[in-house]
Amino acid sequence: MDVALARVEVAETIAESAKLNLSYCKVTAPISGRIGSLKIDPGNLIVQNETLLANVIVLDPIYVYFDIDERTYLRLRQSRLDGMGEAVKLPVDIGLHHEEGFSQHGILEDATASSVDPGTGTIRMRSILPNKNGLFLPGMSVRVRMALGAPRKTLLVSDRAIGSDQGLKYVYVLDAANKVQYRRVTLGQLQPDGLRAITQGLKPDERVVTGRLAELGPGWWSSPKRSTCQP
Repeated sequence: MDVALARVEVAETIAESAKLNLSYCKVTAPISGRIGSLKIDPGNLIVQNETLLANVIVLDPIYVYFDIDERTYLRLRQSRLDGMGEAVKLPVDIGLHHEEGFSQHGILEDATASSVDPGTGTIRMRSILPNKNGLFLPGMSVRVRMALGAPRKTLLVSDRAIGSDQGLKYVYVLDAANKVQYRRVTLGQLQPDGLRAITQGLKPDERVVTGRLAELGPGWWSSPKRSTCQP
């Protein structure tokens, strides 16, 4: 009788072990994403902890890796030390190959590398951005535009309102008497919408003439009710 009871206990232990192994046949991914091509087919023999079943790729959020040079990295670090703070998340604009602008927007996390690559003089950075519609796929190449500081106010004028005189840039402005005045300016960066930043030479409340610069001259008079200027 003791032998029979022992055999029953062994059989129950074998059954519990079989149930446990059967529960491992259902694999649940700990993350949500998109599964790639299957590495095996139903009925194939697999080995525990050795056989790769499939790859699961996380698509939302997605990471964009890019490299910046040492000078840019130092400017970024200095801007944070000067008051922006480490907690400030800088925006990163992402552009795809089929578009001219930057339609996607992410947040700069930080440098993923602990040192500068001596071969290229660059350091690897990472940006995180939402990808709920699945537009981005791992391995894609994109264009990245990163701000190095907080937004600041800048005086902008139409780029076609800027003239050139032997390499010097100028604009025509109207004074209080509606007379044209010659004003030399220092230019900044051209914006995507065709506006040019003016760093020196203009005040925010001044009126800039935007057309027919070749026909104008200092001292000309402009009528408020007309769009042309007269000597």
